[in-house]
Amino acid sequence: MPYDASLNFIFWCPTKVVFGENTALDVAIEVENLKCKKALIVTDRDLSKNTDIPEKIKKALGKLSAGIFSDVEADSGLHIVNQGAKGR
Repeated sequence: MPYDASLNFIFWCPTKVVFGENTALDVAIEVENLKCKKALIVTDRDLSKNTDIPEKIKKALGKLSAGIFSDVEADSGLHIVNQGAKGR
């Protein structure tokens, strides 16, 4: 793909990956490190219905949990983000 010579941009995307069995249960540590007051668990319906993972994470968050938004569809659009923001 050819690029225009005048094309300029900065892409900065620091990513932290926490990997390992039961590391999701340490989510409160990560939320506190980010200096956040609350965290919203965003997932799809299948994971929410068929596993206890979102509930385990909610429990691990304790008072830091803002709840679970499980209406996410695969390859969803902005309307899903807006529904989550409205607390639906």
